[in-house]
Amino acid sequence: MNRVLDITWPPGDYETTRAADVREAVFYLKKFRPDFVWSSLKTFENTPCTLPQTQTILQGQSVGGVSLEALDQVRRMGRAVDVLLGMLGDGSFAITREVACRLHAEVARDEALEWGVFRARQVYVGGVAHVPPPAETLAQRWDDGVRALHALTSHSERALALFLFMARSQFFYDGNKRTAWLMMAGTLVANGYLAFAIPANDAERFNERLAAFYDSGDAGGIMRLLMGYVRKPLNM
Repeated sequence: MNRVLDITWPPGDYETTRAADVREAVFYLKKFRPDFVWSSLKTFENTPCTLPQTQTILQGQSVGGVSLEALDQVRRMGRAVDVLLGMLGDGSFAITREVACRLHAEVARDEALEWGVFRARQVYVGGVAHVPPPAETLAQRWDDGVRALHALTSHSERALALFLFMARSQFFYDGNKRTAWLMMAGTLVANGYLAFAIPANDAERFNERLAAFYDSGDAGGIMRLLMGYVRKPLNM
C-alpha cells in the first residue's frame, strides 16, 4: 500500500493527462479559470451559481438573484486562481506551508475565523465521525506529510494525495478543500500536467466518497474517482 501518514491507497497507474509543456498547462488553467472556479465551488460549497453567472462575476460585472455570500465566494476563488497562476508563471509555486497559506488567504478572506495561517483550535467536520488532528500537531503533521508526498515518484499521484492529505487534515478553520484543490492543481500544472475540474453533476458521488475516506483513511475509492475526472480534460 502507498501511504502518507494515516492515509493509504493501493499502488496503481496514477498517470494523468500531460500538456506539451508547463507553459501549455498554465495556459489551460488560465483559459478554463471560470470552469475551475465554478466546479470547485459547486462541489465543495454547493454555491448556487451557474457557470455563465460565474463567468460574469469573474469579469467584474454584477449578477441579479445571487447572494452576496455567493458573489464573494466566486470573487475570492477567482483571485486565488489568479495568485496561483502568478506563482506558476514566475516559478515560485511549491508544496510549502507558505504557499498553501498564501492561497488560503485569498480563498477564505473574511469567511474563515482566520485566514492565511494554520488553525489554532480544534475543528470538526459535519456528517462524518472523523476528528481532524489537534491544532498543536499541525506544523509537524505538515512537515511529515510533505516529506512522505515527495517520496512518491509520480507527480500526478503526489498531486492527488496532496489534495486528500490537506482535506482530511483540515489545516485551516474553513476553505480546506478549496485550498487543497488549488495546491493539487498547482502541483499538476508545475509538472506539466493539466488541471482538472470535478463535474458539478457528480458532486453527490464525490462527496460520498470523500466522507467515506475521511472516516477510514482509505483513499482507494476516492483516488479512483479522481483519476476518472483527471483523465477527462476540458475541451482545449
